[in-house]
Amino acid sequence: MFRFTRRNSEKIAEAQNLASLQLAHLRHQRKDISEEEAMSFLAREVLRLYREGERDPQRLANQAVSLYRQHIQKRESAVRLAKSDL
Repeated sequence: MFRFTRRNSEKIAEAQNLASLQLAHLRHQRKDISEEEAMSFLAREVLRLYREGERDPQRLANQAVSLYRQHIQKRESAVRLAKSDL
């Protein structure tokens, strides 16, 4: 189990808040995004990136949201491919 100090927890919380703001902008453009699914994905990615060594909250948030956008695109591509095979 990975343990966080108070200062590290504050950085992670700040990164998650920044990511949720970016998610709000993304959700404004795309109505098909589930907030619960997106927030759990972003939280996992922020923690993973933090464990891998990234410490800047803004960069953590940017990278997590970028990965979420890629996840959405992959999911949509799979759906389109499945529909085209029918």
